[in-house]
Amino acid sequence: MQRIIPALLTLVFFCSGLSATPEQHHKKFIRVDLSCQKAYVIQDGDVIWETDLSSGRDSNPTPTGNYAVTDKHEYWVSTIYNIPMPYFMRLSSGEMGMHAGWLPGFPASHGCMRMPLDKAKELFESTEVGTPVIIEGKAPPMEEVLQANQSRKASAHLAKNNSKLFRGAGSSFNRATMFPVIYFDPMKYVPPKPQQNPPN
Repeated sequence: MQRIIPALLTLVFFCSGLSATPEQHHKKFIRVDLSCQKAYVIQDGDVIWETDLSSGRDSNPTPTGNYAVTDKHEYWVSTIYNIPMPYFMRLSSGEMGMHAGWLPGFPASHGCMRMPLDKAKELFESTEVGTPVIIEGKAPPMEEVLQANQSRKASAHLAKNNSKLFRGAGSSFNRATMFPVIYFDPMKYVPPKPQQNPPN
């Protein structure tokens, strides 16, 4: 039953998207634009949240299509690569999802969509299971991004705030590629301790 319900959510969303725009059927949804490596939360037709991301590399591209968030795990560890993927949101009960990770300035993941740690936390906390996710566009080849030097600025607040809260997070500058890097080392990540309820 746990697998049937998420599958039905995905099927309903996919079928509803055949005849109309998502805005006509969903008050709130996530739109991922691979061409500009961005994700947006759209509510009542307005963009209320956005982030840079890093999608799948050429050898493991992120598939486009209509999905739904089927489960959420704050402290997930990949069963394939055995690395932490904080604030993981699985899409349509598959292997792909959205989570905190390293953003080098171009598509570099194994198919998931990596976000800065603070942005992943925000999206995780504001997204409910069942939220539709639309993935569209074509990710630019790494070589094209490097040639055009279309890197984005590393988030200053990530370096100032998250590096103090989360070990293994911060920002740096890659001199080889000339990219500002939102840095996240999953092997050094130490999740914050869950809050303990005070004794009665």
